Amino acid sequence: MPTLLEYINQLQREHKYRVKMVFSPSEKQLETIERHMKKYDALEVGRPEKLMLQTLPPDFPSYGGHEIVVIDCTTRLPIQTTMLEDELRGILRIPEGTLRAFSHDDPLMQSQMQPESDAEYEAITGTEYSDNEANPVAAKDVAGDEYVAELVDDAIKDDRRKVVLTKDTNVKASGPILNDKSVSDSPLTKANKETN
Repeated sequence: MPTLLEYINQLQREHKYRVKMVFSPSEKQLETIERHMKKYDALEVGRPEKLMLQTLPPDFPSYGGHEIVVIDCTTRLPIQTTMLEDELRGILRIPEGTLRAFSHDDPLMQSQMQPESDAEYEAITGTEYSDNEANPVAAKDVAGDEYVAELVDDAIKDDRRKVVLTKDTNVKASGPILNDKSVSDSPLTKANKETN
């Protein structure tokens, strides 16, 4: 039967964190990070690793084209990532937005950490769709040369109908009336003419 101390050690959970920085930390800064992580009973503080250069890093969108440095840490005590960010920024004396901390339990972090599988992928282009996946409207009915030609013919027929309709009606075309004596002046214009 294990002793109480052995039992407690078995129940202790390891918490893994990843600290990302936009700059390459100096040796003094690395020692400061290691010393600070001892506060949380650090089991391991990894060496800094540089990530692949990206034009727009997802965690630092305002720092495009910078190398991102990553340090992995393992502690026995849990830490809130925002609190860890603030503490590290304070002791390293760096501006806000240049350091981010993530827990390995975060869904975003887990998706980034998943290794790519070596399984073969089959391309789905050129495969036939099943009946329930098929589009109910045929492609030739909404696109293509035949559809465009039919659309143009319909537009020409509509224009001819409009022209014929306007010629057959007895309605006079309206427009501006200039110097027409049959139209009476308004009371305001008569008053203006009399005063001048």
